[in-house]
Amino acid sequence: MIDVVNVGFSNSLKYVKELSRESSDPDIIPALQECIWVYKTVVETSVNLAERAVKQGVLKFGEKAMKDASIEAEICMMGFPDGKVPERIMGWTPMLQGVSIVTASLIKMLE
Repeated sequence: MIDVVNVGFSNSLKYVKELSRESSDPDIIPALQECIWVYKTVVETSVNLAERAVKQGVLKFGEKAMKDASIEAEICMMGFPDGKVPERIMGWTPMLQGVSIVTASLIKMLE
């Protein structure tokens, strides 16, 4: 399941980078840059931490990393001004949160 979180955030990162290059709306550019940073942090840090924690049997750290990923998805969406959240981000955020929470729960069940 950690792989599913990785794929979801990686695809979101690609999309947001593309949108950032194409956007000329000064109202959303800072939010897109924040999303890039947030998604990159999840992919490079949270996912790697969760994988290592599970492999090493330190499950509470893996669980926390996946809960953090869920929060990061929300942080990205909240950075946009009202009415200017891209549709894909609005649709992907609940999916990213859900898969992160389910993964955290599965890790917890391994304890």
